[in-house]
Amino acid sequence: MLIKNLFFSTIIPLIKKPSNFDQTREAVRKYREKKKARTAYLEDEVKRLQSLNEYLFRKLQSQAMVETKIIKLRALLVEMQVKIDDELGGFSFQKQCNGSGFVFKEGDVSLLCWLYI
Repeated sequence: MLIKNLFFSTIIPLIKKPSNFDQTREAVRKYREKKKARTAYLEDEVKRLQSLNEYLFRKLQSQAMVETKIIKLRALLVEMQVKIDDELGGFSFQKQCNGSGFVFKEGDVSLLCWLYI
Protein backbone atom coordinates (compact mmCIF):
# COMPACT_ATOMS: atom_id res chain seq x y z
CA MET A 1 0.00 0.00 0.00
CA LEU A 2 2.84 2.35 0.76
CA ILE A 3 4.35 1.72 -2.64
CA LYS A 4 1.04 2.32 -4.35
CA ASN A 5 0.53 5.65 -2.61
CA LEU A 6 4.08 6.66 -3.31
CA PHE A 7 3.65 5.74 -6.94
CA PHE A 8 0.42 7.70 -7.37
CA SER A 9 1.71 10.67 -5.44
CA THR A 10 4.73 11.02 -7.71
CA ILE A 11 3.30 9.94 -11.06
CA ILE A 12 0.03 11.84 -11.06
CA PRO A 13 1.58 15.25 -10.35
CA LEU A 14 4.11 14.61 -13.09
CA ILE A 15 1.34 13.84 -15.53
CA LYS A 16 -0.71 16.89 -14.50
CA LYS A 17 2.18 19.35 -14.47
CA PRO A 18 2.51 19.81 -18.22
CA SER A 19 -1.20 20.51 -18.65
CA ASN A 20 -1.24 22.88 -15.66
CA PHE A 21 1.87 24.57 -16.98
CA ASP A 22 0.27 25.01 -20.40
CA GLN A 23 -2.93 26.30 -18.83
CA THR A 24 -0.97 28.74 -16.72
CA ARG A 25 1.01 29.92 -19.71
CA GLU A 26 -2.20 30.38 -21.72
CA ALA A 27 -3.87 32.25 -18.85
CA VAL A 28 -0.87 34.57 -18.50
CA ARG A 29 -0.86 35.20 -22.27
CA LYS A 30 -4.58 36.06 -22.24
CA TYR A 31 -4.11 38.31 -19.22
CA ARG A 32 -1.28 40.18 -20.95
CA GLU A 33 -3.36 40.59 -24.12
CA LYS A 34 -6.30 41.94 -22.12
CA LYS A 35 -4.01 44.26 -20.20
CA LYS A 36 -2.45 45.53 -23.45
CA ALA A 37 -5.89 46.07 -25.01
CA ARG A 38 -7.10 47.89 -21.89
CA THR A 39 -4.00 50.11 -21.91
CA ALA A 40 -4.54 50.96 -25.60
CA TYR A 41 -8.20 51.75 -24.91
CA LEU A 42 -7.30 54.01 -21.99
CA GLU A 43 -4.65 55.82 -24.06
CA ASP A 44 -7.22 56.46 -26.80
CA GLU A 45 -9.71 57.66 -24.20
CA VAL A 46 -7.11 60.08 -22.77
CA LYS A 47 -6.47 61.50 -26.25
CA ARG A 48 -10.22 61.85 -26.89
CA LEU A 49 -10.82 63.58 -23.56
CA GLN A 50 -7.86 65.94 -24.07
CA SER A 51 -9.25 66.91 -27.47
CA LEU A 52 -12.71 67.45 -25.99
CA ASN A 53 -11.20 69.51 -23.17
CA GLU A 54 -9.38 71.76 -25.66
CA TYR A 55 -12.58 72.22 -27.68
CA LEU A 56 -14.60 73.13 -24.58
CA PHE A 57 -11.88 75.52 -23.39
CA ARG A 58 -11.91 77.34 -26.76
CA LYS A 59 -15.70 77.45 -26.67
CA LEU A 60 -15.62 78.90 -23.16
CA GLN A 61 -13.14 81.58 -24.22
CA SER A 62 -15.33 82.43 -27.21
CA GLN A 63 -18.38 82.68 -24.97
CA ALA A 64 -16.51 84.98 -22.59
CA MET A 65 -15.58 87.24 -25.51
CA VAL A 66 -19.21 87.33 -26.66
CA GLU A 67 -20.37 88.20 -23.14
CA THR A 68 -17.80 91.01 -23.00
CA LYS A 69 -19.10 92.36 -26.32
CA ILE A 70 -22.67 92.18 -25.02
CA ILE A 71 -21.71 94.21 -21.95
CA LYS A 72 -19.99 96.84 -24.11
CA LEU A 73 -22.97 97.04 -26.47
CA ARG A 74 -25.40 97.41 -23.57
CA ALA A 75 -23.27 100.23 -22.14
CA LEU A 76 -23.24 101.87 -25.57
CA LEU A 77 -27.02 101.51 -25.80
CA VAL A 78 -27.48 103.18 -22.42
CA GLU A 79 -25.13 105.97 -23.49
CA MET A 80 -27.10 106.49 -26.69
CA GLN A 81 -30.39 106.54 -24.77
CA VAL A 82 -28.99 109.22 -22.45
CA LYS A 83 -27.87 111.30 -25.46
CA ILE A 84 -31.28 110.95 -27.08
CA ASP A 85 -33.00 111.98 -23.86
CA ASP A 86 -30.65 114.97 -23.51
CA GLU A 87 -31.29 116.11 -27.10
CA LEU A 88 -35.02 115.81 -26.70
CA GLY A 89 -34.84 117.99 -23.60
CA GLY A 90 -37.30 116.03 -21.58
CA PHE A 91 -39.94 116.05 -24.30
CA SER A 92 -42.43 113.37 -23.30
CA PHE A 93 -43.71 111.23 -26.13
CA GLN A 94 -45.83 109.17 -23.81
CA LYS A 95 -48.36 111.98 -23.35
CA GLN A 96 -48.86 112.28 -27.10
CA CYS A 97 -49.80 108.66 -27.76
CA ASN A 98 -53.28 108.40 -29.16
CA GLY A 99 -53.93 104.87 -27.90
CA SER A 100 -52.91 103.12 -31.10
CA GLY A 101 -49.26 103.07 -30.11
CA PHE A 102 -48.21 105.80 -32.51
CA VAL A 103 -47.29 109.45 -32.07
CA PHE A 104 -48.42 111.77 -34.81
CA LYS A 105 -46.32 114.87 -35.46
CA GLU A 106 -46.28 117.57 -38.07
CA GLY A 107 -45.99 116.31 -41.62
CA ASP A 108 -47.61 112.94 -40.77
CA VAL A 109 -44.39 111.43 -39.35
CA SER A 110 -45.09 108.71 -36.81
CA LEU A 111 -42.87 107.13 -34.18
CA LEU A 112 -43.62 104.17 -31.95
CA CYS A 113 -44.17 105.21 -28.34
CA TRP A 114 -42.56 102.10 -26.87
CA LEU A 115 -39.20 103.08 -28.32
CA TYR A 116 -39.07 106.15 -26.09
CA ILE A 117 -40.66 104.91 -22.90
